[in-house]
Amino acid sequence: MFRRFETALLIMIAATATGGATHARAISGTCAPKDERSERLLANFKAFVGKTDMGGTIEKTTMGVASVTPSEVVLVTDKALCTKAAAAINKEKLEKHSSYTLYVVTLGSSYGVEDTKVPQAGFEVAYVFDKNWKYIGVRGIHS
Repeated sequence: MFRRFETALLIMIAATATGGATHARAISGTCAPKDERSERLLANFKAFVGKTDMGGTIEKTTMGVASVTPSEVVLVTDKALCTKAAAAINKEKLEKHSSYTLYVVTLGSSYGVEDTKVPQAGFEVAYVFDKNWKYIGVRGIHS
């Protein structure tokens, strides 16, 4: 009986190790092109970092972009950065993919990232990451 338990335990350990290996796959990212949606994302983040009222200042500080100016909000077209953004967003999303097409904007030395796949129209969100791709928070993107 004890032998069966050991065998079952070894099988469970092996299955867990193998399952973990499948999650270590490479994630690829593609930069979405400049279009109406990217312009909306840029406008939203420029308005956000341009806030000067107390609430805006607190929100910007919380997101780590307190000193960012609207001129530092720029659309990213570098494939390497979009691949880094894909790996970062993949850690935060419940529904995982092996590749992403993303809108990425610089926020000074931080980044705003929006997936082109929206689960439901009207519920667009952008993830905010610091310069090391550490998740900071999420912002709703409104029309």
